[in-house]
Amino acid sequence: MDATKICFMALMLIPRNGNIALIQSLKIIDKELQSALVLLSRDACALSDLVKQTGGNIIYCDNTDGSTVPNSHWCDATRQEESRHNTRLTYRCEDGVWRREVGTGIDVYKGYVRNKRADVQCQNELSNAYVASDFQSGFQIASAVAAFASVVFSIAGYVRNKRARNKRARNKWARNKRARISNVATGFQIASAVASVGFLIAGYVRNKRADVQCQNELSNADVASGFQSGFQIASAVAAFAAVVFSIACYVRNKRASISNVAAGFQIASAVATFASVGFLVACYFTTCSKGAQESRPAPPTFETCPPVEINAQTIYYAPPGQNSAIVVWTEPKSIGTEVQSSLSCCGNYKSGDSFLGSFSGTNYFMTYTVKDKHGQNASCSFKFTIFYLACEEPSPSTTRIKQRCTHGLLYGSECTFGCIEGYSITDGFKNSSMCEKESGTTVKWSTLPECEKIRCTPPVAPSNGKVSCRSPQYAYDTECIFSCNDGYRLSGPSTVYCQSDRSWSIADVNCTDDDPPIITCSSHVIYADRGSLTANVFWSEPLVTDNVDNDLKANKLSNISQGDLLQEGTHFIPYRAIDSEGNSHPMLSECNITVQVQVIKCASGPTESLNNTRFLRYNCSDSVYYIGVQCYLFCDLNLEVKGTHTLSCERNGTFGLGVWEWDGDVEPHCNVVKCPPLAPPANGAMTYDSVNARPLHVMLCQSGYDSPVVGSSFTGRLSCQDSGTWYPLDAFPNCIKSSWANMAVLVDLIYEGNCNSSGIIDVIKLKVLRYLSQIQDDIYKSICPGKDCKVDNLVVVCGSNRRRRSSSITSESNITKRHTSNARVTFDISTPFILSNATADEAYDELFPLLESISRRIAVDIANGSLDIDCFTLDTETFQTNPNVIFKCPTNLKKDGFKCKPCPKGTYMNSTTRNCELCNIGKYNEEDGRSHCDLCPPDHSTLKTGSTHQSECTRYCDPGFASSTGMVPCFACPLGSYQP
Repeated sequence: MDATKICFMALMLIPRNGNIALIQSLKIIDKELQSALVLLSRDACALSDLVKQTGGNIIYCDNTDGSTVPNSHWCDATRQEESRHNTRLTYRCEDGVWRREVGTGIDVYKGYVRNKRADVQCQNELSNAYVASDFQSGFQIASAVAAFASVVFSIAGYVRNKRARNKRARNKWARNKRARISNVATGFQIASAVASVGFLIAGYVRNKRADVQCQNELSNADVASGFQSGFQIASAVAAFAAVVFSIACYVRNKRASISNVAAGFQIASAVATFASVGFLVACYFTTCSKGAQESRPAPPTFETCPPVEINAQTIYYAPPGQNSAIVVWTEPKSIGTEVQSSLSCCGNYKSGDSFLGSFSGTNYFMTYTVKDKHGQNASCSFKFTIFYLACEEPSPSTTRIKQRCTHGLLYGSECTFGCIEGYSITDGFKNSSMCEKESGTTVKWSTLPECEKIRCTPPVAPSNGKVSCRSPQYAYDTECIFSCNDGYRLSGPSTVYCQSDRSWSIADVNCTDDDPPIITCSSHVIYADRGSLTANVFWSEPLVTDNVDNDLKANKLSNISQGDLLQEGTHFIPYRAIDSEGNSHPMLSECNITVQVQVIKCASGPTESLNNTRFLRYNCSDSVYYIGVQCYLFCDLNLEVKGTHTLSCERNGTFGLGVWEWDGDVEPHCNVVKCPPLAPPANGAMTYDSVNARPLHVMLCQSGYDSPVVGSSFTGRLSCQDSGTWYPLDAFPNCIKSSWANMAVLVDLIYEGNCNSSGIIDVIKLKVLRYLSQIQDDIYKSICPGKDCKVDNLVVVCGSNRRRRSSSITSESNITKRHTSNARVTFDISTPFILSNATADEAYDELFPLLESISRRIAVDIANGSLDIDCFTLDTETFQTNPNVIFKCPTNLKKDGFKCKPCPKGTYMNSTTRNCELCNIGKYNEEDGRSHCDLCPPDHSTLKTGSTHQSECTRYCDPGFASSTGMVPCFACPLGSYQP
């Protein structure tokens, strides 16, 4: 932003709100100033900025503290291109900014001094005319701004005063005074700020010109000093202007309005003049400072850089056996008349030092610097590289060993070699090799030694023996085996090896007769006699063999003799053999004759050998089951034993095993009762069990079916009797569908009158039936909704004055009436007693109140005359309900608990016994719930009771034919007999 633009911005903001516009302008000016000061104060570049700029890695810098690089120094870095390849470039730090150099770091070495000189020369050639022009421009701008500000503020004061006089000259005097004072103060503030800005702009423009022309900044110290002087002068001017404006304000307020305008113009002119004087003084001081700079001498330089030695050679190789090289150069001489400090260089290194190298080369960078008393400096930088030569590890070998090297793997090092155990250096080879040059900088090892196996002298066979080797060359680790002739034994190991010292592992091997005799003993098994636990024992003498003596006998070492009587068990008789040389061995020449006396026994109890041992028990003559022991057999539950009652343990032929034997062909067993097989009931199944060895079957029915009630003894079970028949039925009846019994309350009603007339019973019954049919709907809808409540079983009896017996579960009560001729009416109030989702008590508690409600309804209707009949008196007291309920079933069903069950097929309901009875022989029933059975067709009958189908009816035998049943199948009567 140039000076004209800043001044114009300040002037444009004046007519508006003075304070706010001024603050905004000053903020913009301060921001530009801070940027300029930061730019002038940066004397180094950050390495992090270079990494961000290139996107690559820094390779080398000639002068760095690890985070920054001073101005005029450089770094080599890689930059990543769009193709993802890295390019090596050189960047130079100038004014705190990285600038790319043309070429690489090597180019910088060669041209660094030349560039430095050019920078210094350009700096000294800054024209005095430029400096003077800069300050003159600044002064002119400041003067113009001050003058313009004076005119503006004078006009502003005049206008305000004029308005004040026209409106309220007298009453608003105090307010106008304050306004004028505020105007003057505002003018003072803006004038001071504009003056300061003008001076700063002048300094900024001057420095910019110098920077653009020479690309080298003036000394930061000089620039800072110039700004400091400018600020001091501007502050003095601002202070004086404040005094002048204060006086002008006072004088103007005391005089007339027209005179205020003239005084304002005069004061503004005085302020502008004084400001011009102030800026002129500042320009003088600054020019003097620059004049002092112009009298400085040229900065120091170096005469020869890099040194002649480095120009001639930049790569050095370490001498043989070393990893470093000595580098010597002539220190560069500086040129300068006022050099303040001596030469400094290279950190801890100097010419003639030994520099450590590497196989891939180590770079060293040297920089000489010099500085004069004016702070001007120069530097000389150069670079060289140190290499050392080294061989690779000697080629590997399975037999050769590297032992020691004079200088490791470095060029000129000599290594000695050995061999692994059993190998030696081959004749004609040295035991060492040297790392030497092959051509140029290529090095390799001289001829490496080879290793071969050592050899032993041929072994000598022992007397009375021989030797055989695995290899005829007798090389290291070769195995040879010694052996002796028959009758001789080898003394010492039979195997020898060729050792690394060229000797055999065993020096002396002999064959001697020291074999002990070999004895062989036998084992004998002798069985005890029947009924005994001992036996007389006999055995064969041991067999003795020897390599020399052929008739050796063994000596018995036990007191057991042939024919002794021994107990059951294993007996050992020891023997020992010794040859004529006294050779004997505990393992080879000693043994035991084993005599085992065995008692033949049956492996288990007597019943284990039988197939059917159910209910079978036994008593034996001895608890040990050896041959000759007998056992007596009997059965539990008083069952009969079939077959023999005795078992005996006997030997199984020639084998040493005992088996149980019995007399006869029938295997002993208990005779268990059996009945004919049963078929499961229709719509059901059956389970099996037994009681006292008698089979027992229990019938089960599917869901929705029940077991029937047949006769008085059948409870769903059939047991097999000793007679071989099932009880109480010979087969299971079929499962039937049952229904719930009705829970009923018995009701008594007595009509008093003449009941002897004909037809009176029908009249009474009709009257009661009509009534009951009338209230049935009310019972269904209001009293028993959802329940099958009903009133039925109506009975009318004449001439009775005793109430009926309700049932076996109710008590009998007698009511005596005065009349002996009356009509007694009874009926039942009932509902099904369903227990599908409730217990008996829960169902009773739910249903009994319903029956009581119906009874109360009938009692109310009797009192209202609903049941009155002419010529009869119906007293409400005669209506009674038995408090005890009964459970009833239809006449064709059998009550079983709370259920009503029909008689199954093959049975009928006996009206006398009220039980389901089996159909007699000659009859059948194919349906459930019937009260009678059907007869078989003529000349047909059934074989048993309880037939369920007509197909079970069988035809009788024709005359002259007969059978055990009298029915087919039949056979002809034999001669001398007949069948009518």
